[in-house]
Amino acid sequence: MVSVTRAVFGDLPSGAGTVEKFQLQSDLLKVDIISWGCTITALEVKDRQGRASDVVLGFAELEGYLQKQPYFGAVVGRVANRIAKGTFMVDGKEYKLAVNNGPNSLHGGVRGFDKVVWTPQVLSNGVQFSRISPDGEEGYPGELKVWVTYTLDGGELMVNYRAQASQTTPVNLTNHSYFNLAGQGSPNIYDHEVTIEADAFLPVDETLIPTGTAFQNGWQLPLCTAMMEEFTCLALFQPRANLQEPRFHWTLNTDQKCMSMWLHSETSPKSFGHLEVPPLCCWACQESTA
Repeated sequence: MVSVTRAVFGDLPSGAGTVEKFQLQSDLLKVDIISWGCTITALEVKDRQGRASDVVLGFAELEGYLQKQPYFGAVVGRVANRIAKGTFMVDGKEYKLAVNNGPNSLHGGVRGFDKVVWTPQVLSNGVQFSRISPDGEEGYPGELKVWVTYTLDGGELMVNYRAQASQTTPVNLTNHSYFNLAGQGSPNIYDHEVTIEADAFLPVDETLIPTGTAFQNGWQLPLCTAMMEEFTCLALFQPRANLQEPRFHWTLNTDQKCMSMWLHSETSPKSFGHLEVPPLCCWACQESTA
């Protein structure tokens, strides 16, 4: 049984509209999602003793999301991650996008999907958000109708993305949540272990664009059983690949489409936790607080 409640989360400046919060709750999970950017603001899970902990980073008030912050919990698009130099070719025509990350376009541009109010529709076991991205928004061609649906089923939170374009256009949506399985108030994730089932990855250049050269096998991938001082398991590969940043793109094994994250009870005051998520990109956020 899933309950869905609806409340006002806050008002945008200058009378630009109201942001609502939707709380979905089952016996095992409780998740708060706001209509600003389809953003997950809280995700409470129960440990083996039945104690609930919020395992995602987020803000208690709308103001936090209106300031510059690293996309906490938001849906990003039209295209998640970077488009090199903010340009691409479709059907023989070059399109120039809004550039907001050095020379590149990141997560949809200056005003991506994370920075707009979506239209909500309450479902029996969740909530669906929709919006129409007009032709030319942030430089992208064609009108794009988008639906993002969050539903609960027991201990699973499911996110479904659907888009319909009026003409050929790139679309690559994702949710940008940050996880700490030790729960709200835990200062770090040193006692987490991450495994990514991948036989290869693509290193990136100085602007975080893939170089196109794949590293394979000898790296002892699947990558991480990392219990390291700074949880920079990705940095294990930094000196060996001469990388400037411990960030790159994983080529997932065809039969394994999940990233697994574990919290070890022997080093944490709270009980063991486990998360599985099909990733686009694994990002170690080392300095952010929320």
